Amino acid sequence: MGGVTKVTQIGVGFNDTCALLTNGTVSCWGVNGEGELGNCNYTNSLSPVTVTGLANVSQISTGPYGTCAISGGIVQCWGYHSAGQLDLGATTNSNTPVVVKKLSGATQINQSYDFSYRCALLHSTTVACWADGATAPTFINTAHVTSAAKTKLAATKLAA
Repeated sequence: MGGVTKVTQIGVGFNDTCALLTNGTVSCWGVNGEGELGNCNYTNSLSPVTVTGLANVSQISTGPYGTCAISGGIVQCWGYHSAGQLDLGATTNSNTPVVVKKLSGATQINQSYDFSYRCALLHSTTVACWADGATAPTFINTAHVTSAAKTKLAATKLAA
């Protein structure tokens, strides 16, 4: 495998891997049966492919069958979606990034490895979590979140 250079962050799923590149784009490779590669198809690729429609990405978080990215405070996710992990209110897989509705100002993101939910830190004061068919994210003021939970969320952002 070649073609992955200038990587600032890497995310590993069950059978796919995504890399955030220094130019703010995301490349993924591996199994693509649920749209994990985000490149408008469901074809597996051993070589990195560029995720469609993303620019100026600041962070990624990869789960078992999908990835989320933050760009300009907006969260976009792609891949497996049977429990509402992507676009709130829908449950179909997506092979392109989908904007998570009702979220803005995201600075960090993380997701459970059992693919049941995802959470984002918003403006460093609120944690929003969604999935399981939710029609709106659940918001938690971080004044009520333990420092260990904040540290775990922050740990998803890898140093360059």
